[in-house]
Amino acid sequence: MVCQNCGQQFEGTVCPNCGAPAMQQPMGGTIVVEKRSIGICILLSIVTFGIYMLYWVYKLHEETHAVAGEAPDISGGLVILLTIVTFGIYGIYWCYKQGERIDKIHAMKGVPAGNNAVLYLVLGIFIAIVAYALMQNELNTYA
Repeated sequence: MVCQNCGQQFEGTVCPNCGAPAMQQPMGGTIVVEKRSIGICILLSIVTFGIYMLYWVYKLHEETHAVAGEAPDISGGLVILLTIVTFGIYGIYWCYKQGERIDKIHAMKGVPAGNNAVLYLVLGIFIAIVAYALMQNELNTYA
């Protein structure tokens, strides 16, 4: 395996040269992230009365984990189910965790990381669709 951070070849889950975690890649050898139009996603979420937003959350969850190079701790479907069952409370927590994951991706790619976790938490409480739009914007840079 080749380290995505320093380029050193190694075996295992952590690069012995720089300590970066190994990026797990799909069989094709590349990470597939679909570039989505944020405006279309918001429009479809409104027109379908939130049904498309559930699909959008699912794809955000799966693709963020893929770019971060980690296996999802829970599936995107379970994220949606827990959000519905807890009347949105789990969704707020999920927004926070997504922010942490995106900060981790920035650190892995050498991009200065902000504090996306707190931003997405606040937006998740008040205007979740804006948090999803910002997450999609971050993922679009890796598409």
